[in-house]
Amino acid sequence: LQAVLPKVTNASGVRMYLYHRKTKMMERVTSAGDPASFSFPVDDPPAAVATAVSACFRNRSLLNIPDVKRTPLLRSMDTADLPRAMMFV
Repeated sequence: LQAVLPKVTNASGVRMYLYHRKTKMMERVTSAGDPASFSFPVDDPPAAVATAVSACFRNRSLLNIPDVKRTPLLRSMDTADLPRAMMFV
């Protein structure tokens, strides 16, 4: 998915997360382009993007953010390093 999906959707990148039931943690799948591991509790995410990932997972629904600079979900975060839009599936 990380190799094919950006080409198909014209996305700049894809990040995947796995849920661990025992620990109730979300863990980002590492890749060659993003080798740093990152995990967080689903019930208490530490950052704005992790909050969006948790909301998408808990609600089991698509979360589309067409403009990261205008969404209240990411207001507390510096959006300079983020893509212009985000989609959580």
